[in-house]
Amino acid sequence: MIIKLDTQIDIKAILTYLEFVKKTCPPFMKKDGPWGGWSITSSTGDVHDGWQTGEKINSSSISIEEKNSLKDFFAKNEFNKPTAIYNTFIEKLLSDLKRDLPNLQLTRLRIAVLKPHPEEAAYWHQDGEFEEGQKLFRFHIPILTNDKCFFEYPEERHHLKADGSMYLVEISRIHRALNLSNENRYHLIADASLSV
Repeated sequence: MIIKLDTQIDIKAILTYLEFVKKTCPPFMKKDGPWGGWSITSSTGDVHDGWQTGEKINSSSISIEEKNSLKDFFAKNEFNKPTAIYNTFIEKLLSDLKRDLPNLQLTRLRIAVLKPHPEEAAYWHQDGEFEEGQKLFRFHIPILTNDKCFFEYPEERHHLKADGSMYLVEISRIHRALNLSNENRYHLIADASLSV
């Protein structure tokens, strides 16, 4: 399930923010895959914190003990410490979202980079642990993308436009992200929860 929110962002302002991020430092990139990025908020305040553990927790090659240790790490850390790329643009964005969507809580804000890759390089996965019937979402603002970039469930494929739109993407279903173009895709993403 993908929910397009009514709230919009100034796409020129977020593109300017992306340029600032890219000039600040290089992103953390996965060694054996096409994705990575920068943390806007993290558990330590480091711009690369959280990517390594997030990558490992979904791996089928780690032991149950290591997976449980990583789950414990995520449970104990709120990923809310500002990093070097947290600035007044992000403060205003979060303030506007709190005003427009008071029930939406965001943590672990990041700029995600998805490099071009063949379709077979994108792996199917579910994020996090959840109970039967529970739905988990991730917040997305596409910043720089094209019509060959997709968020995909086994039975459906979506292109999230970089036109100021904001989305909640269900991550408790099997899914994957694809970049079948020849240029990097950039999204602002965050772990999301909705309170009632």
